[in-house]
Amino acid sequence: MNKNSLLITVLMIVHLFTYAQIKIRNGNFEDWQNVGNNTEEPVGWNSNRTGGGNAPSGPQTCFRATGPNSGTYCARVRSGNTLGIVVNGSLTTGKVEAPSFNKESGYIRSIPTDTSYRMPFTGRPDSLVFWLKYTPQGSDRIRLEARLHVGFAYAPEAPFNNNHPDSTQNIIARAQFLSNNTNISSWTRFSLPFVYVDARTPQYILVTMTPSHDQTAGTNGSEMFIDDIQVVYNPVVGNVNTNTTYYVSQTTGTNINVPFSLIDTFNTGNTITAQLSDANGSFANPLNIGSIVTTTGNGTINANIPANTASGTGYKIRVVSNNPSRISNNTSGDLTVVLINAAITPASSQSILAGVNGNILTVTENFTATSREWKYSTTSGTGYQSFTTAETGATYTPNFVNNGNYYVVVESELNGLTTLSNEVEVSVNSITLTTNAISPAIYNYDLSASSGNINIDVDYTTSGNFNIGNEFTAQLSDGSGSFSNPLNIGNISSITSGTIATTLPNTLPSGLNYRVRVIASDPAIFGNDNGTDILLDQFSNSISPNTDQQLLVNESGSFYTVNESQNVQSREWRYSNTSGTGYQSFSPTETSPSYTPLFSQAGDYYIVCASTNSFGDEVISNEVLVGVTISVGIDGKTKDIVRVWNSNNNFVVDITNAELINPTLSIISLDGKEVLNTKLQPNIINTIWATLANGIYTIYITDNNKLFTLKKVVNN
Repeated sequence: MNKNSLLITVLMIVHLFTYAQIKIRNGNFEDWQNVGNNTEEPVGWNSNRTGGGNAPSGPQTCFRATGPNSGTYCARVRSGNTLGIVVNGSLTTGKVEAPSFNKESGYIRSIPTDTSYRMPFTGRPDSLVFWLKYTPQGSDRIRLEARLHVGFAYAPEAPFNNNHPDSTQNIIARAQFLSNNTNISSWTRFSLPFVYVDARTPQYILVTMTPSHDQTAGTNGSEMFIDDIQVVYNPVVGNVNTNTTYYVSQTTGTNINVPFSLIDTFNTGNTITAQLSDANGSFANPLNIGSIVTTTGNGTINANIPANTASGTGYKIRVVSNNPSRISNNTSGDLTVVLINAAITPASSQSILAGVNGNILTVTENFTATSREWKYSTTSGTGYQSFTTAETGATYTPNFVNNGNYYVVVESELNGLTTLSNEVEVSVNSITLTTNAISPAIYNYDLSASSGNINIDVDYTTSGNFNIGNEFTAQLSDGSGSFSNPLNIGNISSITSGTIATTLPNTLPSGLNYRVRVIASDPAIFGNDNGTDILLDQFSNSISPNTDQQLLVNESGSFYTVNESQNVQSREWRYSNTSGTGYQSFSPTETSPSYTPLFSQAGDYYIVCASTNSFGDEVISNEVLVGVTISVGIDGKTKDIVRVWNSNNNFVVDITNAELINPTLSIISLDGKEVLNTKLQPNIINTIWATLANGIYTIYITDNNKLFTLKKVVNN
């Protein structure tokens, strides 16, 4: 066959990075040579009939076929039989070699010096995509592999009796597929991620495929149809400026330019969207911040980090497309976002005499303001206006000549962004009303009737007499000290200083910053609050850490601790084999503040702690799960049977040599937290998207009564 005359056209796209839209040659199998002969093959591809050694003596295993997934033709690869020996069907971009009739000595190689047995390829795609139909015989399965490499490459990579050199060092990336032993009766799409081992630029791609996966066995008549094999390149994020801080306010966002590159073919109407992570860099719930309609080349999205975005230093940006749907294979570096805010202290209301200075107010800003101004309104939440003489300092002393209620704020500005502080109420009258200190400041109770309501006396002082018919009312703030929706807890009719008997209902939620104030009706005056925080505690408990554990039978786990909001009369740790119900005591009873899980039987154990306070009321904590498995299948060869490693943001698990049926992967951190739990595909290399923080992890791979355990050190 004459393949030297064939040309490969490569379209290069250059942006902030150097990438190439390199495609697999004749991946749609439309171009064929030697049609009708037993050496018919797709242009750029080879089978055993054009191989070396004893390979050409085998039967024809590659055929041009109609009924493709698309176009006019596809490739049919079928295992045959010669002299009672099964010849596994083959199709490859390299050369099939059979040095002897011992099937184990056979291999496929990519030959850089021979244009007939190499496929130049200098891209770094994200995945390999292809379409299949399959009819297996016996226990056969499809094995399809693609290797990006420099120099020579061999499959299998490991030599047998020195039949070829070890080319592992030449491999830059692998994409590997092993099907199930089941019919695939209609065209089905498969996608394999390329797992990269380093940052080198490839020179060639070696693609190998067979309908009979076991090189030393195989069954006559196993047949696969393949079409439209191609590589996929995800969009690429450019150099987003990470050297600046992006400021937003409650009402105004900030612009950010997001450059990107498209190095694949996208369809008409395709939209590229920039997405913002959360402050920890997670895209679990990404926020769309800008988009552009485009199909090729490089571009920039004029995006906007929206108003009221929380402050953080770990934000990231990625880009996604919708036609086809792709996610960029990289993200920006960490971005710092600052939500500018200003806060006035003290935030409590003041009651002052007309023309007399009140307590000094101070504004604290989380940025260096380019300007600021204190303003006021006689209507809460709106209509703020400047003082006659503008107040622009970091402090302001209230002083109003006319009676009334005034609401004071600060407007602070940074580079055209304005933020509005909290509002402080100043009540101005000819007489004053002061709420005195309250003691004690801590009250424990619970939601049951056992604790009852709490009665406290609230003392207040006036600077003069109020009008006949005046009523003083004691009000309770919410748990954060806000009187935006106060609760009236007691009142008396009076015109001068006194004491109000109040009742705090036992249904109030827990809070650290409750306050009490007294208000008057005639004249209408809002007194200052009591001046110190009041703690109201609803009895509660919780287990920490709130993480599940995976243990072996009779293995001690990491201890749990119960945190109780009040002093307790008793406590007891309990367990159940059913989540949320049926908790029972341990034997012997566990009553300490901490508990170390240890079980002699395999199963799932749901752990809680029951605590009883001084009122005799019991609360049940959150539930943690301890999974216990039998230590079966562990031997000293685990590391030879199962291999794990990190590749960029992927966690790779090689269980090719493990005889598993329905395996599950669990990754446990050093503190006992399960950071990943997922199903695995058996007998192949699995690639899982998982960004692991630096540390030591325990890897569990389970399958019925089999268990493999490994330790993995992550050091990014």
